[in-house]
Amino acid sequence: MSVFCQSRVKVQRYTLQTVAWNSHGSPVSVVVAEIVMQHMEERALATCRQTIPLWLRYVDDTFTAVHKDEIDAFHDHLNEQNADIQFTKEIEENGKLPFPDFLISRDNNKLRTIVYRKSTLKTD
Repeated sequence: MSVFCQSRVKVQRYTLQTVAWNSHGSPVSVVVAEIVMQHMEERALATCRQTIPLWLRYVDDTFTAVHKDEIDAFHDHLNEQNADIQFTKEIEENGKLPFPDFLISRDNNKLRTIVYRKSTLKTD
């Protein structure tokens, strides 16, 4: 059985500056970040021992289907690709997982989505 994982990518700012030789906030930074992420994920998926039936990425969030026994190994594999680009993971609970602006649920191996906003704690 596969479970769905959401990963948030943490990129240390100097990595992209080193790769691009530009400053953070430059209009080129977004393009360079996308190129770096595409290269990293292509290499990670090509060298992965697990079968990954689903990999979606939106900016710095990924949505992945991984067999439940392989989550930790796949997570470690992603984090081995580049010391400055590290993934965190969030595993589905009760067949549901939030992904930017959506709540994705699994019902009889079909994915369903609804508009979703994570609650945030606001203190004044």
